[in-house]
Amino acid sequence: MLSHNITIGAECARQRFRFATCHACVEACPAQALTLTEEGVAVDAEQCIECAVCQFICPQEAIRGVNSPLRYFRNHTLVAPFTTIAPTLEELLLWHKEQGITAIAIDLSQAKAWERALLLLNERLRQYGEEGWSVVSPHTSEVNVSRRRLFHVQRADVQMTQIQPGLRRLHYFWPQISDARPMMDPQKCQLCGACWRACGQQVFSLNEGHLQINDALCTGCQNCIAVCFHQAMTVELTILPAKIVNLHANRKVCKTCQKSFLTFQQNAQNCLYCQRHRYGMRAS
Repeated sequence: MLSHNITIGAECARQRFRFATCHACVEACPAQALTLTEEGVAVDAEQCIECAVCQFICPQEAIRGVNSPLRYFRNHTLVAPFTTIAPTLEELLLWHKEQGITAIAIDLSQAKAWERALLLLNERLRQYGEEGWSVVSPHTSEVNVSRRRLFHVQRADVQMTQIQPGLRRLHYFWPQISDARPMMDPQKCQLCGACWRACGQQVFSLNEGHLQINDALCTGCQNCIAVCFHQAMTVELTILPAKIVNLHANRKVCKTCQKSFLTFQQNAQNCLYCQRHRYGMRAS
């Protein structure tokens, strides 16, 4: 059945911000059902094969309308039948944590896509300080699984379920790990507030003269880069121990409008608004 209900929600960075660069879903789609347009991301429902790859990798969780693949497991081991399209790293990580899966019963010589997915998974688990999945030989009773599926005959010892997409849940399971590190250059930042208003993950917070950056919450959407007019933001996509950075800001009184403002610049004399309106145009 074709997925005529697949939609790209308003959370999509491409729809929200003119200078957004996120193209994760377009790059990952194996059916080329997603394309970039001036308005955002366009969906060709006739091309969609309902693999749900786009939903698992979207940093904004903006894609809806596709059911996650139904998968089978027994005693913490994924078993056949397997989908032709291998799952994303993000889906396998959720299987690892939510269902406690630690092995897969598959002949990798006949499933190269799954072999690549497993290599990526085990490398990531190693970076997270956890044991990787093992590969076990399929049971002979699993060889003719297509016939069982055709007649809806489920093996008594096998369970089946779906994993719901969500990068935020990965951060819940591994709060000590950051796979995207937003960094701010205080020499360029004007504390205009655009980055923390654009961030849907609450990575940024301003409290009592300190700008806090919690990279454990970052999903790598790079909205902060898209909205920063001062080019003060960068995002490093790498696996690192999570950390919280506190940047101290100075509170000053603007010489033009006499209003209090925060700045990283020691020698700043005017607030951001009066810097833009050099002739005292700001209302008092």
